[in-house]
Amino acid sequence: MSLVGTQVVPSLMVFFNEGNAGDIEELSNADLMKYVDELDKEVVYMEIENEVFECYLSKNEPLLLVGYYQYIRILTNEDNSSDQQLSSSPSKLHMDISLTALFGRKPDSRSATTPEKPYRLNLSTKMELVMNELEERKSSFEEMVKKTRKKKSDLKAELEEVKIRTAEVEEALNTFEKVVVIEGKDPLTQRIPAERFIRFMEEWLRKADVTIGKMRLRTSTLKTQFRKVAHLISQKKYLGETVHAVDFDKIRIENTYLMEKIEQKTAHMLELKQINGEANLMLANFKKYLLKQMSELDKVKKEIMENERKIKDLETQGNLAEQEVEKQEEKLQKMMYITEHYKVPEVIQYVKKKAELLDLKKSYKTWIRKNKLEMYSLNQIIEKMKKLTGSKKQRQSWFSLQSTYSGLTLASDDYFGLPIPDKNEDDYIY
Repeated sequence: MSLVGTQVVPSLMVFFNEGNAGDIEELSNADLMKYVDELDKEVVYMEIENEVFECYLSKNEPLLLVGYYQYIRILTNEDNSSDQQLSSSPSKLHMDISLTALFGRKPDSRSATTPEKPYRLNLSTKMELVMNELEERKSSFEEMVKKTRKKKSDLKAELEEVKIRTAEVEEALNTFEKVVVIEGKDPLTQRIPAERFIRFMEEWLRKADVTIGKMRLRTSTLKTQFRKVAHLISQKKYLGETVHAVDFDKIRIENTYLMEKIEQKTAHMLELKQINGEANLMLANFKKYLLKQMSELDKVKKEIMENERKIKDLETQGNLAEQEVEKQEEKLQKMMYITEHYKVPEVIQYVKKKAELLDLKKSYKTWIRKNKLEMYSLNQIIEKMKKLTGSKKQRQSWFSLQSTYSGLTLASDDYFGLPIPDKNEDDYIY
């Protein structure tokens, strides 16, 4: 039962006992509805106030709630004997004493005989109770949120662990069925050998040990990281407790000084950048000039090398010219020697030599004519051989003999493909 009965029911009873029934009847329906809405709002406010007050008493002064519900039943009882019961009730006396001790004032003497009028709290007391209740509700809500988040993270971790275990169990089951049940079955006896099962279990346990080692290493790494983070958080918390407003003012002053110094350094850096830009421009110009000079130097070196090569060629040519000059000088000396010691032959000897020369020329022309005739006959023989053998080319086997003319030995291949000489009369005339 709530304290609403102590607030609304007595007020209505007082209103009707004072003879205001005629005023109610004179009100219109709209006014009555408005009055009822106001009463509903008052009921809601009273419920909230009673709940807050009850929570405050249950946490701070639980003894004040002794006989609380009995006192409410007495106030809502319309029997005339309630006055004597209320005045002689020990719970009511305890309530009066406790309220006097709580709010520092003595309750009205009419409260013992007039239970229709309850105790009222001023606005500041109500605000204090509400703020305390809000703070407690807020702290309890934050605590509940923390516990809920922790529980959620724990459940999420458990769920992930269950999923991982389920996946591992399914994988192990599939592997067992594949390796042991299907592939390990003996085709003759249709049974699974114990050695195959033992080997599989040993391999599986070895893999499990390796995985456990990895997980232990991962756990130790996470613990180390957690300790580092916890130490960092404790340091930050310690700094937050030890730092005061004066420290912030000091840091602000230092920051101002450092900002001024940074601005000065920035201005100096801008000046240095400007100087550096000018120096870079000059450096670029000098680089271009240097490249130009280097190209000219390369050209000069090439010209020097070319001139040196020409000098060497000229020296070589000069040496050759000197040798040629020496040879010509020797020839000149010989010619001069022959000229100085030359003797004119006699006329009879000259005539004889001239006659011998003419004879040699005639014999040379005779041999040329004979050669042409032989070539003509050879070509005719080659054509006949081609017709007889049906070959379009001449063969080496056709020519097994050699011909000798004027002391020169000529192979038969020298006549291959030679044109047939024409028989002109000029060939026979000297």
